[in-house]
Amino acid sequence: MKEVSLGSLLLLCSISWGASELGSISESVSSRFQVNASDHLIFSSAKNDVDQTAPPTQTLMNEGKLHSEYGYWNGDIHFTNRYEPDPNKRSSPTFNLEKKSLRFESKDWQFILGDSHPQLGRGIALSLFSEPVFGIDNTLEGAVGKYRPENFELSFFGGRVNVLSNPVAINPIDMRMKDRNVLMSGGTVNYKLNSDSQIGAYYLMTLNQRKSDFDLDKRFQTVGFHWSQDNMADSIDLYLESNIMILDKASKGAWVRNPLARGNYFSASWSDSPWKIKFEAKDYHGFDYDFRKPPSLEEEVPLANVPNNFSDITAGKLYGEHLTLSTGTKVYSSLLYGRDRLENGELYHAVSGAKIPWSAGIETELKLGYRTVIGMSEMPHGSLKTKIKTFPGQVAELEMRKQFSRLQLNNNPSFEDRNSLLVSYSFSENWSVTGGYEMIPTNDIELGKNFYNVGASYRRGSLTSRAFVGDTSGGAQCAGGVCRQAPAYSGAMLEASYLF
Repeated sequence: MKEVSLGSLLLLCSISWGASELGSISESVSSRFQVNASDHLIFSSAKNDVDQTAPPTQTLMNEGKLHSEYGYWNGDIHFTNRYEPDPNKRSSPTFNLEKKSLRFESKDWQFILGDSHPQLGRGIALSLFSEPVFGIDNTLEGAVGKYRPENFELSFFGGRVNVLSNPVAINPIDMRMKDRNVLMSGGTVNYKLNSDSQIGAYYLMTLNQRKSDFDLDKRFQTVGFHWSQDNMADSIDLYLESNIMILDKASKGAWVRNPLARGNYFSASWSDSPWKIKFEAKDYHGFDYDFRKPPSLEEEVPLANVPNNFSDITAGKLYGEHLTLSTGTKVYSSLLYGRDRLENGELYHAVSGAKIPWSAGIETELKLGYRTVIGMSEMPHGSLKTKIKTFPGQVAELEMRKQFSRLQLNNNPSFEDRNSLLVSYSFSENWSVTGGYEMIPTNDIELGKNFYNVGASYRRGSLTSRAFVGDTSGGAQCAGGVCRQAPAYSGAMLEASYLF
């Protein structure tokens, strides 16, 4: 059953609160003590899209977060609850303490016990990150230590990867951790050469352990370095990162070594108003590792309909932009070329666009693109956004998108014609309404070809709320550099947050 499907009813409410002074604590102490908390609640009633006659499955999900600070110390607690009433059996709510951490931080030292989000370089070798839209919060449960005197930083970390056991999200991503433990340790050293230049190196070891027998079946070892130089000749920024990874697999009591993997990235940007030019290059060769988020160099939306290749691809991208200072018009263009070794083909992705502010409070942005793996797939895509200032304090916005995909042309061709229209009107800083329409003429009849929805939002003081009712087609969904195929949704949603 999809996470959210036809006939769903969703209620989402998040509440946050904070206090910097508690009761009779003296002013000198209370100025150093802070507490912040948040609560996030989802109620869903999802219809089984496999068995349309089955009753909806109802789920109540809740997560709470507590953060406190006192002097050099701070701590976090993150917990979730889940309740699924079942008339055929007795149900009870489940409680999970998902994350907890205690931190000490001074000018030169930092220590963390519990959960943290370490990242090496640009995330090519390691990136444990959080993305609430997809229920991702990957952390290292263990210990981290950093020593950072002037112009120098030395750090170490070790523990196990901790993912959310009950992600509070409509479309969570399965991190495939139910049958394994992932243990890791490593260290970094960074040195600031001058005010604009830095160099660093790191080492990471990861062990994959089967929960069924506690045997280690994979061992990853990564060594890497990075170098950055800003403001060269007052307008050039450079960055270089290089990684090699050794993968050993257990076989009959011995380790068998795979071919050496590499993951390299380079960027050079030049800015001298009104021009901006940036070149990027990536070489990910056999770098297959779960806990990373490397630079992709590509537009997010088209990529969501083809395999995301972050492990075996070499490509370069050139981006150029010109801003007309007198009118505020921006024109930009990019071209990516590379070799996709997973699809075994040459990759091209060209994008051009313009953002034009017209007179009378009208602004338009047009973007056109074309992506192809020669002989394998092709995807032309485009979007048009217009913003119109109407009455004082009121704004109308219109967005149209189109994407036509032709995939697996050398094997089993498939086609998708995706069209969307979104209209919104803001009556003031407090009130706005939206309307959406999607047309997917290539869909099968049972999936539907037309999807309609309406929404409204209200903001006042510390209150933010949003209502939604209607249908969405699912498909490509991207957030924070992560893309996935989301299921279709039909139903209603109410979201509210209050800060006090």
